[in-house]
Amino acid sequence: SGILMIAVLLLTTEPVLHRANSLKNVLLVAADVLPAVLFALVGTVVWSAVWPLSIGALIGGLIGPTVARRVPHRVLRVSIAFCGLVLAVWLLFTL
Repeated sequence: SGILMIAVLLLTTEPVLHRANSLKNVLLVAADVLPAVLFALVGTVVWSAVWPLSIGALIGGLIGPTVARRVPHRVLRVSIAFCGLVLAVWLLFTL
């Protein structure tokens, strides 16, 4: 959903990739907070996976913008598209 969201933001509201990515991150955090809280309160949570996932997300969130600013736009766009394609193929064959 993140890659599609970046594409939509780039085409509609924010033409600068780094700012579109930042906006996507803010929107996804806002969209994920309520379900996460509800899931933690009433759902089944694998708590042993919460800390590694949280730490990875925090580190990625901290170093991601720095890396994105230093990588040429074309390389970043191709990398994002490639990751989306790989994920789509993987999901096609595993689900």
